[in-house]
Amino acid sequence: MYPIVYGIFYLISLLPLFVLYGIADFAFFILYYVLGYRTKVVMANLETAFPEKTIEERKTIARAFYRNLTQTFVETLKMLSISGKAFDKMYSLDLSAVNNLIDHGKRIQVHSGHQMNWEMANLAFAKNAGSRWVAIYLRQKSEVMDKLLLRIRSRFGGTFISAQGFQNDFKKLTDSQYML
Repeated sequence: MYPIVYGIFYLISLLPLFVLYGIADFAFFILYYVLGYRTKVVMANLETAFPEKTIEERKTIARAFYRNLTQTFVETLKMLSISGKAFDKMYSLDLSAVNNLIDHGKRIQVHSGHQMNWEMANLAFAKNAGSRWVAIYLRQKSEVMDKLLLRIRSRFGGTFISAQGFQNDFKKLTDSQYML
């Protein structure tokens, strides 16, 4: 099953980004307006998080969430085939201060939330870090999607350790320079 899913997603990833964003806009419309995919859950969560906001304000946030979700999905697909040069045009990351610490033998830990396309951030760190980029991830329930996401995430040399096996797998890396 994986080769079929990978092949389909790879072919889609070859489309220009503006076409992929058009697909994302269409998917947003279908998910939010036609299917109402998990809108009750999203709205309940927003009511819990923002009780002071009006229903209309929460709907605005929900629409922005769905738009971001679909854009993140197509951007992640694009990472299957994007060249290093095209990636650098799309996403820039200045790690000079971090790389200076690495040059002085320091080990670095980076903590971030999922505020944007974190898959692109992983690729940017792996591509631009002055040492091995190690990231912790949660395995997907779908073996096919887990394998696909690992392939995307490791394109520019990142090392990914599952949270489930972190304690044992990370020990193997602590003798060498790394950024976590």
